[in-house]
Amino acid sequence: MPVAERRRVVEDVGMRNVPQLAIVYKDDWKAILDIVRGLEDVGREGVVLKDPEYRVEPLKYTTSYINVRDIREGMKFPFDEGHTFIFPRVLRQMFKAVEEGWDEEKLREEARRLGEAILFPAVESIRKYMLGETLGEEFTLTFASTEELEEFIVYAAQLGVPISVVSVEKGDGIVKAVMVKHKKTADEYRKIFRSGLSPLD
Repeated sequence: MPVAERRRVVEDVGMRNVPQLAIVYKDDWKAILDIVRGLEDVGREGVVLKDPEYRVEPLKYTTSYINVRDIREGMKFPFDEGHTFIFPRVLRQMFKAVEEGWDEEKLREEARRLGEAILFPAVESIRKYMLGETLGEEFTLTFASTEELEEFIVYAAQLGVPISVVSVEKGDGIVKAVMVKHKKTADEYRKIFRSGLSPLD
């Protein structure tokens, strides 16, 4: 439905609308750039540009902040998320640099941030592996009972999702479990250390 109508419906049913930052004409790219720079300054993800009548597909414009942050997160597990995280976000940065007319100083600053986002978390994950630490994504889930937790573990195993329970806390009628989803990055590191060869060469 048209944006204005959708916003009215959402308000009528007592829900919160996504903030509308501005109404901008499609040719006013400088106004859009100012909005994105403002989001950049406060560390926000970006903006979705929508035609009020949905005649064309929405367009998402992301900030450098989120591009670099996503790469940093992905490179914690380079053989899991690294491949898919890096190139699309580097591509965004390449075109942002040209589109926004970054000067040499800004380009060097962003190149440094990008390089650190790629290398630092990856090196840290190798060091963790060498120390025998588990490489995985930690998360917490709450269950109604121990039986429900056990059902979830069985279900995850049936789906082929490698998880292990780090700790379980019971109280107030709930069971809170801290779990780790294991990443294949550790397996790839193991192969590299055993063979001395990169699996990507």
